Amino acid sequence: MTHNNFRFINVCDLPNVDSYVEGKLNKILNKIGRKMILFLRHKPIDTFVNVGSVLYEVNTNFLKHFGILSTTDFIYIVKSDKKCRFAIFLDTNSTNENYWVAAAQGHSGNVSRISVIENYLFERVTNIPYLWHGTSSKFVSSIKLYGLSRCSRFHIHMIGPNSGEELCEYNRNAISGYRACSDVLIRVDVGKAMKSGIIFFKSLNGVYLSSGNATGIIPAYFLKVIYLK
Repeated sequence: MTHNNFRFINVCDLPNVDSYVEGKLNKILNKIGRKMILFLRHKPIDTFVNVGSVLYEVNTNFLKHFGILSTTDFIYIVKSDKKCRFAIFLDTNSTNENYWVAAAQGHSGNVSRISVIENYLFERVTNIPYLWHGTSSKFVSSIKLYGLSRCSRFHIHMIGPNSGEELCEYNRNAISGYRACSDVLIRVDVGKAMKSGIIFFKSLNGVYLSSGNATGIIPAYFLKVIYLK
């Protein structure tokens, strides 16, 4: 995927650093990764080289801010993230070989970021019949009445049909777009929602998203509510 001069790089295509880190350093780098994803999603710093406070150049200043000593450490952090929350790009017009990084999804904050997020990180979805949204059983009554809300984030997160059915059938492990603490899956009638004007996207790491209607809601267009064991 290429947008303007930025080419998306699949994490699997980054250099192999699987045996690079062991023990205590592994924990330190994972902690730095959590700090970095928090920054990219919710607390951007505009003094770094960036596009729309969403996509950031991984240069010396960026690495130093997070206490990352090398590009190899950075690659390890990205590749070891089990939920694939980082999106990596190269600037094809640049003479340097610095990576650029963004959070793949899950953003909040200044709404001016939304257009960049949806243009660089998402693809519009037009032909999927339903999606699954994971939540807690304590919210089900409210959701049935009022629908799904994006709350403080820009988008409501969902997973695809196959992912939802595998969760129902086999396990409740955390995957991108779904929290392991969820004990309910709600099947959203995407076709009906689209007819009402609601737009759906798919992120680079396979999460389905929607900002809902003008008030940030996907109304209760639900086909099924499943309580997980």
